[in-house]
Amino acid sequence: MATITGGELLVKCLKKEGVKRIFAIIDAFYNPVIANVNKYNIRWIGPRHEAAAVHMAEGVYKTTGEIPVVMAGAGPGTANLLSGMICAREEGVPVVAISSQCRQDIIYPCKPGVFQGTEQYDFFKPVTKWNAVIHSWERIPEIIQRAFREAVAGRPGPVHVDVPYTVAYAEGDESKVRILDPHQYRATVPEPSEKQIEEVANLIKNAKNPLLMAGTGLLNSGGWEDFMGLVDLLNCPATTTMAARSAIPNDHSNYIFGYGKGALTARTEADVVLAVGTRLGDMDLPFKKYWGDPEKQKIIQVDIDPRNIGANWPIHMGIVGDAKAMAKALGGKLKEMGVKPSDGKMVKQYKGR
Repeated sequence: MATITGGELLVKCLKKEGVKRIFAIIDAFYNPVIANVNKYNIRWIGPRHEAAAVHMAEGVYKTTGEIPVVMAGAGPGTANLLSGMICAREEGVPVVAISSQCRQDIIYPCKPGVFQGTEQYDFFKPVTKWNAVIHSWERIPEIIQRAFREAVAGRPGPVHVDVPYTVAYAEGDESKVRILDPHQYRATVPEPSEKQIEEVANLIKNAKNPLLMAGTGLLNSGGWEDFMGLVDLLNCPATTTMAARSAIPNDHSNYIFGYGKGALTARTEADVVLAVGTRLGDMDLPFKKYWGDPEKQKIIQVDIDPRNIGANWPIHMGIVGDAKAMAKALGGKLKEMGVKPSDGKMVKQYKGR
């Protein structure tokens, strides 16, 4: 019988999820976690503030695709994560936040006078996709697996797991729990159907003045190269949402800054707009006069979360699917249909604006 602490069991679960880094300020409440990170080849990175830990974690996801983990001590340390978690929620980053908590017999509800005792579950609930408290050693694998699944289901976003230090320090028989591989409990990302791809390809092929627009969903899916393949193939104007500015090289001949006069004009005049991986939110619709007549302009919105489709602006066609899969499949279909780079007239009319 191999007896391990809840902290080590937690680290084993994170290792199974492919976690390579934990961003956290050292706290005695999770000493059993700290004691085992090197054993499982997970790097501990200490920021100077918990909010910075979340922002650093966001950077890891955006550059590597790894689901990042942050940790914080009970009370003020955990509260400091909130501003970063709100940013992660708005940018669609699946940060997994793990907070230490006071011992189980004095929390939920918290007794008066408990050192740094706060109802952490309650104040994380409004800013995360999902959160939970681990009440026993045996449930650590189940809750951690659920956290990672919720973080990447639909539109990615932050989740929170609260761990009383009595659970982290508790010991149990490792053979009594089962740690699953991610593919055993997570679905693959949805891909647009062949019929949808063909319909979009026909709309764009027959468009007189198409516009391509990239959102953070494209970055999150790692689909920027496939998207740029579309831009080069169609040789039409291309822009991004504010949060996805890095999706297109700023020196690319087809790129138009999203809030410059050229992009505002392009959005007004385009007959077909392909918006990939964006909610078309307030920052993308700052002035509705800079969009075409929804009765005439055909907007194709692609997003992994069906709740975002057509939520803020009338669209012609909504597709629920992975942004990278969409861009790749659409590029292939257009080439099958004989589409080749045009003479650039559609770009030239917006130059200098």
